[in-house]
Amino acid sequence: MGEDILIDDVRIPVKVIVETRMSHRFSIARKSAIVRLPIWYPAGQKKKTITQFKAWVLEHYHTAPYNFDRFRIKDYKTGDTIEVVGVPYTLVVDEADIQKCMGQVLSSKQEIHIRIPQYAVSKGELVTKVLKKLVTKAFKPQVEERLRYFASEVVHVTYKNFRLKDSVSNWGSCSGKDNINISIRTLLLPLNMIDYVLIHELCHLKEMNHGPKFWSHVEAAMPDYKHADTWINKNGKNYRY
Repeated sequence: MGEDILIDDVRIPVKVIVETRMSHRFSIARKSAIVRLPIWYPAGQKKKTITQFKAWVLEHYHTAPYNFDRFRIKDYKTGDTIEVVGVPYTLVVDEADIQKCMGQVLSSKQEIHIRIPQYAVSKGELVTKVLKKLVTKAFKPQVEERLRYFASEVVHVTYKNFRLKDSVSNWGSCSGKDNINISIRTLLLPLNMIDYVLIHELCHLKEMNHGPKFWSHVEAAMPDYKHADTWINKNGKNYRY
């Protein structure tokens, strides 16, 4: 991995891949900016190419900054509202003379409290990291309760394990071992869209593909699934931590 590229409030992870190829190649993927270098490049040429690559990323950013929104660092502060599993929560963020981060979800008050060390660096990233952990721990039981309901009463399947993962490449996945994984980003979606993601993954227990049979199972469980699928494809990029 290379050093991250920081532009304004955007932090772009850099991935350097050295492989057998004729020439270098630059690209911007979902999780990082990638530079592929030929294995035969001497050290000096590799360093020069990486410098060119960073200038290329900067040029692309200034040309179309909206394409980099997924790398933007959110600056959470007290008073901000974040909706989780359909319920709005007010954030209370403060700094204190402590060594480790602290936090809790107060469901009765619909508040999420986060406290970070006052001398910490990259405070925005730190708050986001704590927020993700709090949301994962606090809301997993509620999401799994909905998952169990849809599995037994709607889709009529049985899964083995359920996990919430910090994934940005998909909303959910279903493994060949009948395990259901859901991205913690999904918890930020409107409740009916969360339901669609859960039903979608459960239907993969019947068909491990996106063929006609699979979609027939989804439609049987959620007749208006096409609306949900279209909505997520259009708006899903706006739901992130």
